[in-house]
Amino acid sequence: MSASSIPGADRGRPYRRTAVVVVAVALLAAAVVGIVAGGPVLRLTGILATVVVVGGAVVVATPLRTTRHRHAAVRALRRKADVIEVRGAVGLRDALAGEKALRAPVHARRRTPLSLAVSSEGVELWAGGTTPSLVYSARWSAVEAFEVIAERAAGALVIVTARGNRLMLEPARHADGSPLRARENDVRDLVATLEAAHAAGVAAEAARAARGLRRRRR
Repeated sequence: MSASSIPGADRGRPYRRTAVVVVAVALLAAAVVGIVAGGPVLRLTGILATVVVVGGAVVVATPLRTTRHRHAAVRALRRKADVIEVRGAVGLRDALAGEKALRAPVHARRRTPLSLAVSSEGVELWAGGTTPSLVYSARWSAVEAFEVIAERAAGALVIVTARGNRLMLEPARHADGSPLRARENDVRDLVATLEAAHAAGVAAEAARAARGLRRRRR
């Protein structure tokens, strides 16, 4: 898999980030001017604007920081894996029950931020922050297929397991985390990449099994 994991996911990202920073700074500057030089109404407006800007920054920055910490920890544990930010859809907890997976970190009634780790061995889902928990792990032979679900110009990824369970995930717009969901076309590109890794992984597992069988027959 490529470093970006979702083709085209990082396109234009620096420009959008710069634009957001410029707008936030402009609003904060206007708020300060209102507080210092304005009358009572402007002062109140300035205070409210400051609260909105600072509060919004905290709301956006906190989950992104948690994502970075989780990704870094997963990459340290799985050095050869590509790590993608996803959110487990509502219903994932129930689907994981059929896989006998660790369901505790997965929310039952809201989306759960997760790291999807993809390697030559298979796929894994991790939850948490600096010390993440392994929620689900499957070798390629335990994965039956990947599907795309289109939802309001965004896309969702479904991992269909060999046991018949459907694990629905919502990839983020950027592999390293974003409040926005990935576009449908980007999810389709991701699925194509996963399908190629799946085919190669299953073939490698079959080859290892065949070699082991030949050694036992000798």
